[in-house]
Amino acid sequence: MVEWPTPESGEHPPRNILTHLDETLLAMSQVESWEQIYPDMDPAERARAERANAEGDAVWLNRQLNVSGPYTVKGTLERYQAAGKNDGNCAGVLKTACVYGSGGYNRWFFTENGTVRFSEHHAMEPGKKRAEFAKSLGFEVF
Repeated sequence: MVEWPTPESGEHPPRNILTHLDETLLAMSQVESWEQIYPDMDPAERARAERANAEGDAVWLNRQLNVSGPYTVKGTLERYQAAGKNDGNCAGVLKTACVYGSGGYNRWFFTENGTVRFSEHHAMEPGKKRAEFAKSLGFEVF
């Protein structure tokens, strides 16, 4: 089981892939995890739900870091680098990027300066619960 930081402290580094990549990816993976959203769920039921609706946090994170594509973190970082602005400001070159969450449901939006935002509208069930959890981890939710 992954050792997750807890959201109770309310103190989080900026959720930014250009300035705080590791911390931001770990927090994104937490939001993608069924374990975090349903801690009391029967393990067999959680496994069934993950197989049916999601890829599981470790698989999702591995894909985000190793697959280059238009809707992955690696692909987004490549777009920032191609813009030649990996200094925290891609103004005018990369206005926004979108990364798909587990199973293609959740949506993460990246601003031109690398800030990561979570879309409540695109959240998989239970959307409200995931959005609240994302907010508790320091993400802007819209």
